[in-house]
Amino acid sequence: MKRSVRVAVVIVAGLALVATVVAVWGPAPAARSLDREPPLPEAEAKVSLVNTAQRAADAFNTADDAGLIALTHPALIRGMGGPDAMAERLAKMRREQTAEGGKMTTRAGDPGPLVSAGGRLYCVVSQPILYRSADGKVVASLGHSLGVSDDGGRTWKLVSAGNSGAGRDVLMRLFPDLPDEIVIPKQADPQLLWEP
Repeated sequence: MKRSVRVAVVIVAGLALVATVVAVWGPAPAARSLDREPPLPEAEAKVSLVNTAQRAADAFNTADDAGLIALTHPALIRGMGGPDAMAERLAKMRREQTAEGGKMTTRAGDPGPLVSAGGRLYCVVSQPILYRSADGKVVASLGHSLGVSDDGGRTWKLVSAGNSGAGRDVLMRLFPDLPDEIVIPKQADPQLLWEP
């Protein structure tokens, strides 16, 4: 495997580690009931989710750890040892990425079906990922995040999902009521898009 592709695989796998670490910390607290406020119409809830996912992507792309942590589900933050530990893990991942002279960026993609269970709304949103190596190669991959809303789709918190096999099993430990209709796609192998 060429060095730039190998680096991209390691970086993408590092994102999966975020989701994997939480497995030992148990489920998220119960959500408040959606009966208190009617949920947003599906289209509006999805727009809210994509906007949240894009803000998270922008925070990741600009190394705004506080901004990214603010958009991350609290159960994941607890599982990583708190906000400071999560910020350190993100910084370490960035150091490893830049040691090779590369840069990874991501953006919000398309949302999947919106599903309600246990007083929460769930929706998977795709995350196209690009890695640019120091030698000019561009590698692409497609990750996913699980969006979780406790207020009918008005606000969302995100959990990295589907990366490197850290999928439904890990998420079920966080959200035991995660509906079967929520499908976490496996992350595709990185694809070389450009080689100078």
